[in-house]
Formats: sequence, C-alpha cells, structure tokens
Amino acid sequence: MSSQPLPSPRAAAVPDDRRWVLALTALASFMVALDAMVVTTALGAMRVELRASVTELEWIVNAYNLSFAVLLLTGAALGDRFGRRRGLMAGLGLFVAASYALAAMFVLLSSRRGNRLQVSAVRMSVAAACILVSYWALLYFVPVPGYGAQRFDPEGSWPAVIDRAVFTVPHLFRWWPVNGQVVFDPDGLLSIYPTCALILLGVAANAAWPTWRQPERICIAAGGALMALAIGLQGACPIIKNIWTSTFVLFSAGFSLVLLGALTLVYRNGHANALFFPLRVFGANPLLAYLVCFLFAPALDANWLPLADHGRVSLRWGSQLLLAGLDPQAASILFGVAYLTLLFPLLWFAHRRGWFLKL
Repeated sequence: MSSQPLPSPRAAAVPDDRRWVLALTALASFMVALDAMVVTTALGAMRVELRASVTELEWIVNAYNLSFAVLLLTGAALGDRFGRRRGLMAGLGLFVAASYALAAMFVLLSSRRGNRLQVSAVRMSVAAACILVSYWALLYFVPVPGYGAQRFDPEGSWPAVIDRAVFTVPHLFRWWPVNGQVVFDPDGLLSIYPTCALILLGVAANAAWPTWRQPERICIAAGGALMALAIGLQGACPIIKNIWTSTFVLFSAGFSLVLLGALTLVYRNGHANALFFPLRVFGANPLLAYLVCFLFAPALDANWLPLADHGRVSLRWGSQLLLAGLDPQAASILFGVAYLTLLFPLLWFAHRRGWFLKL
C-alpha cells in the first residue's frame, strides 16, 4: 500500500487567480468578434457615404483580419517576455483606447454635407499641427532616462530608447548603424506618430485641391511656405530624417506639395506626355517596384569576389564602382538613377501586360 498522503481539499482547489482566466480570455475573444461584426454591419453605410466599391468593402474587412493575424505572433512574443497578464491587460486597454480615439478623430476630422461625409482640410491640418507640436515637445522638454532632454540624435532620443527597450537591439534595423553599432530604428514605434501628420497633410491637400481655382500654384506656394517654416525652426527642432523630427515632416510635406504643383503644371502641357511616361509606369505599380527593390538589395550587398588576402569583398556598385571619380553624394544619386533605369524594363513589361500589385 502506498504511503503517500492524499492531497488536501485546499491543495487540490484551483487558485483564485486562475478562476478568471477563462472568463477574461472569453471576454477578449468576444471583443475581437464584436469588432469584426461592427465592421461588417457598417459596410452598407460605408458603401453609401464613402462611395466604396465591393472590392474596397472586401478589403476593409480583410485589413482588419490581416492586422489581427499579423499582430497575433507579436502579441504572443510580448506576452512571453513581459507576462501574459500584463500583455492581456495592455492589449485590452490599447484596443479600447484606440477604438475611442479613432472614433473621435473621425468625428473631429470629417464633416457631413447632406447625406455624405466629407473630409475637412482645415481640421486635418489642425490635427497634423497638433501631432507635430506634441512630438516636438516630447523630444525637446521631456528628459530621456540616462541621456537628458533635447535629444534629437539616433542614440539618446525617445524613439531610439523606446525601440531598444521594446524590440531589443538584435531586432532593430541593421542597415544604418551609428559608430558601428545598431542603436535606433528609422521605422520604429514612436516614428509612426509624426508620419501620421504627414498622411493627414496629404489627405488635407487632396480634399482642398478641387476647391482651389489654381491648385498647382497654391500647392507650390504652400509647399514653399512649409519648407521655409521648417528651415526657420531648425534652431529649436533640427531637420533629421532618422527619427522623423517635426521639421523633417514639414520640409518633406512642403517639398511634396511643390513637386506636385510643378509636375501638374508640366503634365497639363500636351507635349509632356512622353516625358511623364516613365513616371506613369512607376506610379501605376509602386508596390511591385518596392518589392523588387527590396529583393534585389541583398544581392547588391552580397560578397561576390573571393580574394585570398581579404576574404570576400563586396561588389557594391555605389561605393566601389562609382566612388573612384565622384564624391559620395554624386555617386549615390548616380547609383539611384542607374538602379531605376535597370528596374524600368520589368515594370514596363508588367504595365504592358496589365499586371498591377495593389492593396
């Protein structure tokens, strides 16, 4: 007969902190299903008010499902690292806060005219200004632990510190190291915040374009004003692309407006159609062009020439083949033009065949 004592009723009882696991996970799953049902229910109103096609309505639903599927593994990894309870509570809180924030933003940035919703260019511009001012205030006034305030560098700024803390250094963008070490991610978490302002400015320009009598000249003037404002504010907020400073957003938005106005003026000249044909080929398939460039980049950076003394030497066209007689900036521009020239036949073939990669 076994001499092991029987477990007591208290030891066999389920701990209190585990009794709510099923209820909480069921609640989280219910919120996911509820949100998907809300999107499906609103498709009829979206079709009428946003004049969306059936394909666009399908992608509205697919965008939600794809986002959920992509972030599922990320949420699991963060739960393993920081704890599943913290991950669940943070996810629920972020879900609720984002839902209310998006609803409030939609109400504030749009206006109703008759039975249709219309984007307000003024409200979009004000929202973009609020994002840029708040982002600059964070970088300028809030001290970074261990580095201090007014940090706009890729190592001690808030975007760099947050990316290193959340993603860890092995998972950061490795192509732009600082002093030989990876310390920041140019497409990190906090950098998404100022890019939203750039998107809002683009939507505002698109909404205001039909209301302007001379939209091309207004675009050029407004873009020049934004670029001048960014240059004038460099003393308080330098123009830095790596961490997407507010002045960089202003400068890039202004440059885009100037380019849009100038190209529109030239395009309306009937003799410029042949000049704009390459731009139409690239503009009709931007996602395909990006994917092809992304796939070809490792091949260009690969080590192709084996040497006995130095191992394998990289054949980087921009550095070894062009730097012999040019300065680095001219070599970089020439390499970009040559790369686009080599990419054009593939995109032209897809354009002729009617192959377009779209979302």
